[in-house]
Amino acid sequence: MTLCEQIAELRARVEELEAMLGVSRDQDRIAGLSACGLRPAEARFMMALYAAKGRVVERGALLDVASLAPDYTRGNLVSVYASRLRARLGRDAIATTDRGYRITEVGIKACEAAWAA
Repeated sequence: MTLCEQIAELRARVEELEAMLGVSRDQDRIAGLSACGLRPAEARFMMALYAAKGRVVERGALLDVASLAPDYTRGNLVSVYASRLRARLGRDAIATTDRGYRITEVGIKACEAAWAA
């Protein structure tokens, strides 16, 4: 499989997962979160958490939504994204659970403030 075919397959998987999680590729929302200093993948990660409305989102689903990187490069990427988001949006914006991550009220308010700006 060529690199282009792998990328196309990964993009299709991301779109499928976004639809499953209720996350859209709403560029305005990504732009709003980018204004807070988030990279596009971090913004997609945060949007997936936001769409879950406080429910736990498993690590694998977050990784698939946020990353187009090949499996062998993804390692602890979810933890890195969560750490970056906490640094930018507040330590209490994201809660870690045994199964994954969930957005807190602090995180919800940070997202909504970014989108209102």
